[in-house]
Amino acid sequence: MGASGLRGFLSAPRSSSATDCRHAPHRHPSGDAAEPERDADDSTPSTPVTIHIRPLGPGDEQLLRTTRLRALRDAPAAFGTTYEVAAARDDDFWKHQVAGHLGDQRCATWVAGDGAGMITALDDGDHTELIQVWVTPEHRGTGLVDRLLDHAIQWSRHDCIELDVGAANERARRAYERLGFIEVGRHAGGTGDEITMTLRRRDRRSPRASRSTP
Repeated sequence: MGASGLRGFLSAPRSSSATDCRHAPHRHPSGDAAEPERDADDSTPSTPVTIHIRPLGPGDEQLLRTTRLRALRDAPAAFGTTYEVAAARDDDFWKHQVAGHLGDQRCATWVAGDGAGMITALDDGDHTELIQVWVTPEHRGTGLVDRLLDHAIQWSRHDCIELDVGAANERARRAYERLGFIEVGRHAGGTGDEITMTLRRRDRRSPRASRSTP
């Protein structure tokens, strides 16, 4: 991995190890496995969502491609990959991801229904990184993003969960904070400054608890 593939952290102060669950400041390689995902929903769930969420596997590459492209079309500024780049990828790329790999990292992807939302979790050695977090506009505010996050968190074999969110995207940042994520650092991203947030699995706030908070 070359130095050019590492993102540079800004000089914002970092929290202590009591709140930052990573063993050391994280520097992730750039590319698909590190793209910032910022399309969450900060509104508290009001209507229970019964839509089925399932992990993708071999044979689901077309569902993954369709959902991913829909997300990129809906929220082009929220992701590190453009619609055009993703649309040009060959079948092997999508087959590789549904088989549980992004680059050389182990991963898992979940899709809600026939493409109402998605999330991908990456095993990053000493923690799990969440990417490709997205739900359709009509399913925002229904608690679907909470359920997607629950699937990814339960899959993690690590106590520490990490994600990036655009510093200007207050909606998504509030959504993650509502679920228990905390800011641990900032760095320069492809489309502006990004915030790194972490969560310990044991500190995960239940959707019901977050709804009862004024």
